[in-house]
Amino acid sequence: MFLAEYHKSSLEPSFEKEKMSVAQASKFIEVSYPILLKWITKGKIRVHGKGRTRFVLKSELITDYKNSQ
Repeated sequence: MFLAEYHKSSLEPSFEKEKMSVAQASKFIEVSYPILLKWITKGKIRVHGKGRTRFVLKSELITDYKNSQ
């Protein structure tokens, strides 16, 4: 049982490692913060959370950024 849970958790990306703020995401993909906000508003980049606690997942950011190019 323990081994199966460990194996499963080692294959799935860690949520805390994947999670980044919108500001961190803009630096990660090297675009300005206002441009990234515009893309989020247009639905080009997925964002999670509400209000001031919005965040993006690194894997989703990479996928969305590649698809928008």
